[in-house]
Amino acid sequence: MTGPLVEIFTDGGSTGLGHLRRSNTLGAYLRTVGYRVRVTARSAEGRRLLGEAPADPGTAAAWVIDLPAPDPELIGAAHNQPTLALDYFWGGTPTLTVSILERSETAAPGGNRLAGLLYAIIRQDIRELAPAPGGEGVVVAIGGGDQKSVGADTALRLSEAGEKVTLIQGPLAAVRDLASSAIVCLRDPPDLAKRMAQCRWAVCNGGSTLMEFMSLGKPAWVLPQTPAEERLARHVLAQGGLLGIGSDEMRAPLEEHGARIGRKACELVDGRGVERLGDLIAQMLARPRTRS
Repeated sequence: MTGPLVEIFTDGGSTGLGHLRRSNTLGAYLRTVGYRVRVTARSAEGRRLLGEAPADPGTAAAWVIDLPAPDPELIGAAHNQPTLALDYFWGGTPTLTVSILERSETAAPGGNRLAGLLYAIIRQDIRELAPAPGGEGVVVAIGGGDQKSVGADTALRLSEAGEKVTLIQGPLAAVRDLASSAIVCLRDPPDLAKRMAQCRWAVCNGGSTLMEFMSLGKPAWVLPQTPAEERLARHVLAQGGLLGIGSDEMRAPLEEHGARIGRKACELVDGRGVERLGDLIAQMLARPRTRS
């Protein structure tokens, strides 16, 4: 492979796996269209959780920054480097910033900025199964960490209401044994994409997992784990792409209502985010930014 090298800086760990997994997804896609790619986690825990990732050698022609928190050292080093930042709301001026949703209450850094659900990064195994309307039962998947420990209680509540429940516990979630043989409880299963595609509806957090369910056309009820997830969920709800937010009124959707929400969700997140980001990187490399 002889194309230009793109280095993707990412991290995760206590904040979850969303950034790590989507960086790996973007890196894998860029390789398929001719780039060399190196995915670099910025912390020891991030490196442990990243797993196998593209690691091509050489000097990077462009950077992608996909971090859950500000990294002044990295942004400072990007001063003269063509840089695409994902969901970036801190200091510095990347060449281009692309966000799923802008934060109106935050003074956004300067430079060129784009935003929209069309830039959501969806894993290849999910993309291969989408759209996947219909299905049976509900999958409860509160991201990689379930920071508020709501997954198990939600699964029990839905099971008691007569739902066929599969609870997915992410690799960072606290393990909890459920006193219910009616619930299928799995920890980070290798066939997660298939299980997501086969459910009728979902309960999830408001991050990458939500975007994946939406791309599959699954109506979802969101239990936000952070203020940013709350904002994103309300944005999607306002466009008709969610069943609801919070646990108080959570219930299984009627078939027609769920199907309508699922169709809208799939329309909002079409799974082509990696392709659009790849096009933006190509444009950035064709017209690199220069600074005095």
